[in-house]
Amino acid sequence: MAIVLPKTIQDDEMLGRSVFSSGAEKRARRGIIIRDVFLVRRDDNCISVDRMDHASAEEMALLADARGEGRNGEFFGWATLNAADAAGAVSLNDAMYRRTIEASPLPENPYHANIVMALPDANVERRDIQKQHALALAANAEWRPLPHALAMPKHFVRK
Repeated sequence: MAIVLPKTIQDDEMLGRSVFSSGAEKRARRGIIIRDVFLVRRDDNCISVDRMDHASAEEMALLADARGEGRNGEFFGWATLNAADAAGAVSLNDAMYRRTIEASPLPENPYHANIVMALPDANVERRDIQKQHALALAANAEWRPLPHALAMPKHFVRK
C-alpha cells in the first residue's frame, strides 16, 4: 500500500534536513547549526527536507541512510525546524525574497518536501540570497540526532 500524506503542510509540521557532514554534526551537538546544512548549489532554488511527523525516527533515518549510501556519505542526524519558520523571507537591496514549502513526494521517499526559495536572476545576488536563506534557516533549526537504536559506533554498518 502506498503511503499518502496530506498535500498541505501545516505551519507546526516538523521538517528535517538530513546532515551528512561530520563537522556539521559535531557543531550541531554543541547547539550550532551551520548555514552550510541548508546551502544548495548555485543553480538550485529548492532545499530538500523530510516531513518528520509522518513516520518514526527510525524509518526516517533508514531513508536518510539510503540517500547517504547513494552519495557515499554517512548520515548523522537532522537539522529540524517547523514549517512556519522554514517559510520566511530575506531581503537584499530592499527586495524581499520569500520561501515557501511544497510537499514533493518521491517514489523512494514519500515524506519528501522542498523549501522553495524566491531568488533573483543576477548570479552574484542569487548566491548572496541563497546564503541568507541558509543562514535564516540554520538560525531557527534544532539538532535531532539519530535514534538511539541506530546510533552505534562508526565501525558497525547500519542496515
